[in-house]
This record gives sequence, structure tokens and C-alpha cells, in this order.
Amino acid sequence: MYRFCCDLGYAPEPVEKEQVLAGLKDFDVLLIPADDCYHAERDERLESALRLFAGRGGTVIHSAGAEAAEFAFDIRKQRTENTGYHYCEEGGLLSTETVYAMQTGEAAAYWCGSNLAAATMMNIGQGKVCSFGFMPGYQYIAKKAPHVPPQQRNNALYPFTHMEHNLFRDWLLQASAPDQQPALKDVECASFENGRIIVNHRSTPIRLSGQAQVLAGHSCVWIDRHGKEIFA
Repeated sequence: MYRFCCDLGYAPEPVEKEQVLAGLKDFDVLLIPADDCYHAERDERLESALRLFAGRGGTVIHSAGAEAAEFAFDIRKQRTENTGYHYCEEGGLLSTETVYAMQTGEAAAYWCGSNLAAATMMNIGQGKVCSFGFMPGYQYIAKKAPHVPPQQRNNALYPFTHMEHNLFRDWLLQASAPDQQPALKDVECASFENGRIIVNHRSTPIRLSGQAQVLAGHSCVWIDRHGKEIFA
């Protein structure tokens, strides 16, 4: 999930358990990867801190198998068959056989055929908990292209990272604006304390993330921390 965030224009920061226990007051989103050994040494203080983080307005996005989040928010799930999934009327493929039907929260994506929830979201106080029934980070780095399940026949299904509508990206955007321009070929970005600079080496324009303007080819722009643009 770390690499995926970087390519989407975010600047993720790894945190230690002590920082979570301290409240994460400067964070809007907490991503929790899979950890199937957590149950061996549960930490009720950590689980309480996760609930407090969401309750005060934070967004928790967790992978299937992120046991700290599953214990903290009483997330229920059951193993199911990887038949591909639907999100925003688009079909997705996964490079894994270990997937789950999520039973806690409102369904955001569905497994093909069974219509069981492939991902769910629920409100906790002022915040949200977003639960995947698979491991989104693994899909991003998978080396093998997934195969279309036989029962899907000629239905159009796309790998997780190639879908026009991506659930992970949408959940992030709902919670926090990107820190910088998403990674693009021939586009350079640099962030500073008082703003960021974007250089477009392409001959074609690009749309600036979080801005109303576009950046023309072979040009650059300075965007201060208040969002004011200075083109060059």
C-alpha cells in the first residue's frame, strides 16, 4: 500500500505503535496491512487507540488479515471464492486465491456471482473504517497477471491497478487530498515546506491534482501551501 500511495501523489509516513498510542493527531488516514500473527500478542491499548483515531474523524483503511483493525472494530469475514469483483459497474480481477466476504459495514464492492461484499465501509464516530476482503497492496506489486474465472466467460474484467475506478484511490481521496502530483512519466515533482513545483516535460498538457488548472506541455508551475499557482 505504501508504493501505491506514492504513485497516487501521497507522501505516506510509516508509524510505530507508540505513535498510534499517542493519538496520531497530525494524521487523517491510517493504513493497516495484513498481519496474521497479531492475535498471538493482542494489545488492547492499540485497539482502543484505533477506535479513538476513527472516532475523532480519522479514516482507517485496512487490508484483509489486518487483525489489529479486525479486533478493534469487530470486523467479521468469511472465506469465499475469488470470482472477480464489481465496483462502480466495472469488473476487477485479483492475483490471489485468498479472499473474503466481508460481513461488517456497508458494501462498497461485490464478489461476482454471489454478490457478497468484497469491501465494506462503516462510520465510527466522526470517522470511517474501510475494509478490504483482499490485499490491495499485493495486487499492486503482483508479478503475474490474473486469469479471468471460467464462470465469467467473456465478461470484461480488469486487473486491480488497471481499473478506471479504483476503490483504494477513491477511499484515499475521500479522506485526504494528495500531497503532490500523482506519478506520471516525464513529469517531475518536488515538495517543500512552503509549496511544491511541478515540471511537465511532455509536449501535451496534464491536469493538476487538486487544482482547477491544467499545466501546458514543456512548462512548470509553483503551487504554494495555500494552493496559489504561479505558472512559468
